Amino acid sequence: MALTLEVAAVRIDANAITVTDGGLGGVEQDSTSAAVEQGTQRLREVLAGRTPQPTPGGVE
Repeated sequence: MALTLEVAAVRIDANAITVTDGGLGGVEQDSTSAAVEQGTQRLREVLAGRTPQPTPGGVE
């Protein structure tokens, strides 16, 4: 069994976030994509001066 790690970076102007997703036996592309989308939205909220919700919608 192999350890797989995906790393994604999102940059908005001079600000950026990184997202990592990993596990034994592979990772789900959908999970990484969802994390990037949610992280990007949260970064936009912070840059607009708002405080994002503690737990993004759709995450349990």
